[in-house]
Amino acid sequence: MRSYYAYAKPWLPFGKNVRYKVVLLYSPIENLIMRYRLLSYVLLTTALFANPCLALGKWGYYVGLSHGGDSISDAYNQNAIGNADSTKLNKLTDSLQAGGLAHVALGYQMDITSSGSWIGRATVGWKFDSRASGTDNISFDRYPVELAVYHEAIPEHFFGFGIIREHSPYIDISLSSGSNLDVDLNTATGFALLYGWQVYGKTELGARYTNISYEGGGLNGSLDGSSIGMYVTQYFDR
Repeated sequence: MRSYYAYAKPWLPFGKNVRYKVVLLYSPIENLIMRYRLLSYVLLTTALFANPCLALGKWGYYVGLSHGGDSISDAYNQNAIGNADSTKLNKLTDSLQAGGLAHVALGYQMDITSSGSWIGRATVGWKFDSRASGTDNISFDRYPVELAVYHEAIPEHFFGFGIIREHSPYIDISLSSGSNLDVDLNTATGFALLYGWQVYGKTELGARYTNISYEGGGLNGSLDGSSIGMYVTQYFDR
């Protein structure tokens, strides 16, 4: 049974590149797990929320859209992919902003005070955006973990502050010329200002401002990923 050493990402979405021993007999299974690491993470999170120890809280979902931040081309070193592809790269990266676009997450909510005027929320999810022109593609993925505290200042209106940790920020560039580039950015930390309006039952519509920036991966300085956005979330009683 042969073995070898390779550099790869663990199956958890917030893992850094690590050196580990791969056994050929089990490599197909490991490859499958790493390929579907987000699905594995969601299943584990769902199992955590089902834990009886968390019966005092509520679990739910979060779906949001955001806009803003630097375009990828503002900070990216184009020479890393080749001058011959600079026109194609500019066309794609100019339209892809570091603060967009879609964000889906699972969440857990618990009252901090007996009156319910203060609540705490934790979410884990996936934020992503992509652009395509013919067979040229670029995508930006990351996996935010957010801890937030909300206060019901007036009935059905919540104001909150959250700390964000975005794991495995990842830019994937694939051009028809055959030039491909994978850019692993450093894990980033930021904050969010939040407003939520409980419109019906446990359904909440909200707006948010996110402040975050990315470094590493050959960027010329930092890449501003700050954004404004809207979201809908719903938490369910057990």
